[in-house]
Amino acid sequence: MEHPALDDLRYEIATLAAQGLLYLRVGNVIAHSQWSPAADALLESLLHRLRALDDFFSNRTEPGNKDDVVAKDLAPGWKKRRTLHTGERKAINWRLAHFTSDRPVEPTWQIGDMVHRALEASARFLKEPELQTLSDVAKQVDDALASWDLLYIVVSSPGRHAHL
Repeated sequence: MEHPALDDLRYEIATLAAQGLLYLRVGNVIAHSQWSPAADALLESLLHRLRALDDFFSNRTEPGNKDDVVAKDLAPGWKKRRTLHTGERKAINWRLAHFTSDRPVEPTWQIGDMVHRALEASARFLKEPELQTLSDVAKQVDDALASWDLLYIVVSSPGRHAHL
């Protein structure tokens, strides 16, 4: 029987791949246009997803959250792998969970690197024998990684938005 969380995992990884490529292609353009709030929404969606996948791949659960699913629940041989650096995770938590008058200057997000690390972890995870039913998502991730180098350029973007 298929684990009930597989559909959620399929959605999270496929959406990360699609949103990551979208942000890489047009994030900087929309960030400096009349559609800047759309760039903020896309960035924050990516940050939420990156944090959730970091928890998932590092087998991190909060005490008492018995419904949390982590990678080792789906592939028992999976060893903890972080996809975010400690400073990135802290900055994401601050941006997404704190509305305060003492909000620090926003970091310059290395979103291209962050998404790439999460996609690489996803590709490795989807090769686990227990996950063969997710071959469609594995192909999407492999395609995203294959096109990544063609799209990936470092763009300086001041303020709230990401460095690609």
